[in-house]
Amino acid sequence: MIGKRLLAREFVAAGLVFLLGGAITTAAIELPMGSLRLPGPGALPLAVGFSLIMLSTALALQARSAEPANLRSVEDDQSDPRGILRVILLCILIGGFLFLLPVAGFLVAGAFLLIALHAIGTNGRLSMHSVAAGLLTTAVAYVLFARLLRIPLPHGWIWAF
Repeated sequence: MIGKRLLAREFVAAGLVFLLGGAITTAAIELPMGSLRLPGPGALPLAVGFSLIMLSTALALQARSAEPANLRSVEDDQSDPRGILRVILLCILIGGFLFLLPVAGFLVAGAFLLIALHAIGTNGRLSMHSVAAGLLTTAVAYVLFARLLRIPLPHGWIWAF
């Protein structure tokens, strides 16, 4: 019973990841691929989608060959009861980031998001370490994308005045 339930969970996960990879691959095929020297906008999504398909296939094959004696017990598989709250909070934070991005720009929205994510990752404690890590990560991302790769990031209309 325990083994079948855990195997079913792994097959469902593999199936969902396979479907996600298929959807990404299908959407990427519609975009121009470019060349090896100058990849087009469809090259990276195609690689990601294909990788998800391959990884989900490997997961399904591994689950198929797993023996019930090697599986964890139900007690070992209990999740953190606060896990669903963290997922809901993460969705709210990403929604807030998407709302704040055009208003305040990447630097402000990214800093708030990354500080909050770091605080969640450290069991919900906001500390100077969380603030420093969030600000540093935002600064590195800004320098990488806006300065080195010259990808325009939103500045926000709040700074236009």
